[in-house]
Amino acid sequence: ASGTLAASLIYVSLFDLKNRIRVQLGQGLEVNYEGQAVILPYHREFVSIWYDSTLHHVYVYDHDLGLELRWDGEASLKITVDARYKGATKGLCGTFNADSSDEINLLKETVVMPSSYQIMVQAWELPTCSHKSSDYNPVDFCMPSLDDYSACKLALTNVKFSFCVTDLPPIHFIERCEQDLCRCSDDDGCKCDVVSAYAQMCQDVIHSELNWRSEDFCPRNLCLFGQNGCLHKCTAPGICSCDDGFELAGDGKSCLVIII
Repeated sequence: ASGTLAASLIYVSLFDLKNRIRVQLGQGLEVNYEGQAVILPYHREFVSIWYDSTLHHVYVYDHDLGLELRWDGEASLKITVDARYKGATKGLCGTFNADSSDEINLLKETVVMPSSYQIMVQAWELPTCSHKSSDYNPVDFCMPSLDDYSACKLALTNVKFSFCVTDLPPIHFIERCEQDLCRCSDDDGCKCDVVSAYAQMCQDVIHSELNWRSEDFCPRNLCLFGQNGCLHKCTAPGICSCDDGFELAGDGKSCLVIII
């Protein structure tokens, strides 16, 4: 990769206009309700927010809207809506009508379908969004290298995804991964964002959780989740260390004074 431009999703916001509720999710366990930081689990009349410490996901469920957010604290978001919305959704999450041919759609009613996801994303952009499409070169201007392709193919055809290949071929994810790496200055981070998205969709298809991450393959940055329990310092992906004059205790989390 030779580029320096990379998109990064940092905050997720839920606006319930009917009940005048605003929830914002940041990195790790950073959660704000109506502009105030809250500690999880957190429950209000219409909203429940909790943290799954096993999978390291933050969940938000709006009881009135029938909408659930699942946020991995870094870059991957899953939105689930009740059956009442079947055939009534549009935008980046698709049409929820069991027809995959019309998932790419524009904001206004039109028979013209955009030729790429990039056009659709810009069409659904909020007026308050600070994104400037002029800052991004068209896809054609970035030619992925053989190294980009090899890294993406190796990651997305990992044996851990063998249950997914038939129902969810990785070819389109490899193409997206190539383009991201072509523009990205953090190859591992960008690659793992795409792999994470593929893993999430794979899990939905096979209706089972995949233990696909490891210490040397897209490890989660556990420092984002309560410093991974480290009492002094935490270094990604979750390694505890101590300040000068201290040494790591046997539990691997706390620190002891060094006695000379």
